[in-house]
Amino acid sequence: MSISVSVLEQLFRHASDAMVVCRLDDENEPSAVELGFLNPSALTLLGLDSAPATGTLLAQILPDQTLYTHLACTRQTGESTLGYLTQSTKRIGYEINPLGDWLTIRLQAARETEALPTALGRHILAINHLAVAVLDPVVDSQNQLVDFRLAALYDTDSHLSTWYQDGIPVGQLLSEWNPESKTSGLFARYKGVMEGDPPFRAEHYYKGLDTAFDIAASRFGHQLLLTFNRTTETYRAKQQVEEQAALLDAIMQSTQDYITVYQCVRDESGGITDFRGVLCSDVSGQLSGLSKDGIRQTPFKALETTPDLFDQYRRLVETGMPLRMERILTGQEDGITRWLDVSASKVLDGFVSIGKDITSYKRTLKEVETQSQTLETILNNSDSFIYLAESIRNEAGEIVDFRIARSNEAGRQNMIRTVGYDGTGSNLLTLYPFSREQGLFAQYVKVVETGEPLVTDFYYEYQHIQEWMKISAQKMEDGLVVTYVDVSEGRRIAEKAEKYAQQLKGVLDASLNGIILLEAMRDDQGEILDFRYLLANQAASRINNVPLDELIGNTLLTLFPSSRTEGSFPQNVYALTTGNPIRKQLKLYCDRMEGWYDFTSNRINANNLVVSFTDITETKLLEERQRKLVDELRRSNENLQEFAYVASHDLQEPLRKITSFGNILKKTYATALGDEGADLIDRMESASTRMSMLIHDLLAYSRLTTKLQALQPQPLSRVVGEVLSVLDMAIQEKQARVEVDELFVVPGDATQLAQLFQNVLTNALKFTRPGIRPHIQIRSQTVARQQLPTNVDRHTSHAMYGLVQVIDNGIGFDSTEAERIFGAFQRLHGRGKYPGTGIGLAIVKKVVENHSGYILAEGRPNEGATFSIYLPLADAL
Repeated sequence: MSISVSVLEQLFRHASDAMVVCRLDDENEPSAVELGFLNPSALTLLGLDSAPATGTLLAQILPDQTLYTHLACTRQTGESTLGYLTQSTKRIGYEINPLGDWLTIRLQAARETEALPTALGRHILAINHLAVAVLDPVVDSQNQLVDFRLAALYDTDSHLSTWYQDGIPVGQLLSEWNPESKTSGLFARYKGVMEGDPPFRAEHYYKGLDTAFDIAASRFGHQLLLTFNRTTETYRAKQQVEEQAALLDAIMQSTQDYITVYQCVRDESGGITDFRGVLCSDVSGQLSGLSKDGIRQTPFKALETTPDLFDQYRRLVETGMPLRMERILTGQEDGITRWLDVSASKVLDGFVSIGKDITSYKRTLKEVETQSQTLETILNNSDSFIYLAESIRNEAGEIVDFRIARSNEAGRQNMIRTVGYDGTGSNLLTLYPFSREQGLFAQYVKVVETGEPLVTDFYYEYQHIQEWMKISAQKMEDGLVVTYVDVSEGRRIAEKAEKYAQQLKGVLDASLNGIILLEAMRDDQGEILDFRYLLANQAASRINNVPLDELIGNTLLTLFPSSRTEGSFPQNVYALTTGNPIRKQLKLYCDRMEGWYDFTSNRINANNLVVSFTDITETKLLEERQRKLVDELRRSNENLQEFAYVASHDLQEPLRKITSFGNILKKTYATALGDEGADLIDRMESASTRMSMLIHDLLAYSRLTTKLQALQPQPLSRVVGEVLSVLDMAIQEKQARVEVDELFVVPGDATQLAQLFQNVLTNALKFTRPGIRPHIQIRSQTVARQQLPTNVDRHTSHAMYGLVQVIDNGIGFDSTEAERIFGAFQRLHGRGKYPGTGIGLAIVKKVVENHSGYILAEGRPNEGATFSIYLPLADAL
């Protein structure tokens, strides 16, 4: 602990004893001891005219070298040391004691007269003790000091009487009459003095005697001289002070109060210029961010920057008037803002400041105020009608009415609406007299008298108002708080909900699909163990072969244990954990279900899902039969392909021979045949050619029926361009004018699309009017599904279509024949006038159908024809 010279001056300036204060650091030589302070009594005793300056070497004032040996001893051991020095022919006794960083030397002139022997008397008078023991050393055979024997005892005030109740123990061993000396460690120190250690002084408490002594030990020739002064009361007082100091330190460490003791810093005129901290609690450092030493070393003005705070504390010290204030401070160490209730009072030449953390109280108070304001806001913004009613009693103490003491805004507006004015302050029965007749008043009385709350629905009918109210009443002191909630709309909604529930049940029960609501059953880790049936319709009961009352409340794996691996349990777990709907068709022949079932699982929330299912066994059987029919059709088509190949090969060969033999007959036997024979051969060749064309067209038609390539995006502009290139010679022969719009891309088979447009354009070039130049227009536009003609099926998955119209100015046809012309072998004109097999438009229609399209024909005799072709667009795929 560091003590300033000014404090030392205040402590010892007016002391009656001669006091010298000096400093001896660990590194200093004893002769380099510096003077700190010398009081007036010491000046007089030492015969000095004036006080030397602080920092003067002590050796310049007290040159005795024994003194510095004792100073070093006390500095090292921290214990008192006694001795004598000679100063200007004066023999002066001294006592050295430690004081913080300083050493104090108490000086006393030695008295020459003494009843004891001269040397011993001087020693006793110097140290002012009242009991003296002279001990002779006792050594063993190895000349080792092992004990002391009492040689003499001087005990004028019987300080040591408890050790010699049976007489002065002169001649006894120290270990006999004072056995505690060895166990306490004193003997070892006595032995050290005899063996050359410096004298010492120490206070020791003898537990066995319950007595404390101030003991001084020094060597006196070959003897040990011990002086005793009984200090029991002083020791106990010191112990109490130390305990109180320890208690204060513990309090300072454990208290949550911000306690700081400040001492005034004054100028030469005595004015307060600052304060210095001398004591503080541990938590005080949280506010300043400083340690205890930091607070003690930092001036008050550097710690506190709040305006006028220093002046307030200065007035407190000067006037002695306590100070109290509330402060908001933010801790420099933890950054926490605290609200402190600070009280300060004067202590000696300073003050103590105690700050209690009232942050929680302030926050609670703020919360209460906020809650109160919030409650008031809530009440006034509540749609409920809230009233505070006070009981009105007669002389017998019976409740005869209630007075509306307070109401919220909704309550006031309700009174204005129902009775025409704000009834706050009025009596209940005055406002609503019917409440007695309908029993409501009696229920209010029961709430106040019994303390039992009331919750009831009440039908309110008064004058022009008819409403359902839910009333809640709670006792409050000698009255009650009543809350009215208009539940009329809720009643109507509940009735509708009940109606809807019945309708929903009807819909569910009318459904052919089984519908169930499941709830997941989980273990402690959240894993799904099973599902419980919460709701099910009649179809679910029928399909599951389980009565409805047995199904609801039961679990899936209890009723259908095989479902864990073969049923819907895995897909239910998947749907609930991922949130993704899942649909599966399962073939079950276990538990109570046999057949094919279509299951769909949809999650509602984290723990519930809806499962719908239906028995698709009949459908699956139909699909199986259909698959077999498809297989049969495939085999039939294969047979047809084989037949077509045979037809195209085996039938074409005889026709080629007929044609060849006809040509040979005409060339070789033309003269012999004559005109009639040649005509017969021409007819034969013509019939053979028609037969060949017919077989070719039939083969093309059959291939359209049995073989379709994978659809790929086909630009129709390119397809039509290639067809026009093929028909270029016919176009030139007819001198036809052809106009083509920019066409779109459709998904299709390029070969079949080419057949389509080649047949349509061939007809346009074939069926022309004599003397009229053919004019063929190919127009295009896109149409939505809703814009398709009414005479086609609009129930299609394609949203957009491309319309291609082939318009000619040929012979046309009667509109009544618009459907018939697409039939196979259908001809509107004789073969002699217009060649052909009658299969071309049948091929056109089949190609359009293969591409999920539609074709319509419109004819105008002697004006022309229009073929409208609707094909799904590529973007519609």
